[in-house]
Amino acid sequence: MADTPGSEGPEDLDGGTVSAQSNAREVTKSENIEHAANLPKQAPFDNLDAFGTDIAFKGNYAFVGNYDGLVVYDISNPKKPAIVSQVACPGGQGDVSISGNLLFVSTDYPRSNNTCQSEERTAADPDAWEGMKVFDVSDPAKPRYVSAIATDCGSHTHTLVPDKAGESVYLYISSYGPKPEFPNCQPPHDKISIIEVPLANPAEPVLVDAPVLFPDGGNPGQPGGIRETSGCHDITVFPEKDLAAGACMGDGVLFDISDREKPRVINQVRDDENFAFWHSATFVDGGKTQRAKHT
Repeated sequence: MADTPGSEGPEDLDGGTVSAQSNAREVTKSENIEHAANLPKQAPFDNLDAFGTDIAFKGNYAFVGNYDGLVVYDISNPKKPAIVSQVACPGGQGDVSISGNLLFVSTDYPRSNNTCQSEERTAADPDAWEGMKVFDVSDPAKPRYVSAIATDCGSHTHTLVPDKAGESVYLYISSYGPKPEFPNCQPPHDKISIIEVPLANPAEPVLVDAPVLFPDGGNPGQPGGIRETSGCHDITVFPEKDLAAGACMGDGVLFDISDREKPRVINQVRDDENFAFWHSATFVDGGKTQRAKHT
């Protein structure tokens, strides 16, 4: 719900949306990079709206989310990737992560229900559904839909966090774009949603909390492009250090996640001179430094 279709589409080297003409131009690259392969999209994902969003890896497989579903690739030979299976399951964004045989997929556009046969709805529909879907990919050739759970404002991105006992995984759901006329995405929405998925029973995910991260409202934003804070765009975790870094549009945030169900903000950074939109974050090796990407 956060973005209109295509607003986070493929970008060219100058930051603009890639057009059919620019796709045909020569690709520039560093001398130490070799173009290994190019595998065109195939039906049902050969349309312009089904651009890829995220990739999760397991063994010899890559699980690629897109706005209309997901594709599983065999990458055992990197120079000859092959499509193993495709799942048509429209819902926007399609951010993916994997743990063991479980694949998690974000749904960020309102749908008529939580199935892969759902239809488009508007965010003003109180019965519209958005949130997280869970698939069993123990057989990559036959991904199996397991369960789903709704979250406020859907799931633009999500971050997988293993628990310390090895019995569950947690999903930190980032979403935004609240409006008073959206019954399931009410402002101020200064929060994330936390889902627990029991590994022994992935058919029963549970929404354990939706903590407010910015009780003061966060960055109010400024004319000229500084984005107000109303949730987070993306969160990166360093489980071994019990840390998470949040890119929350107007604010950069560092969390203590020693209690996976109760992440605690321990530092907050605001830089309206150099950052218009905190978009993503990562840690360097060792976890002593975090870096942020801004737009």
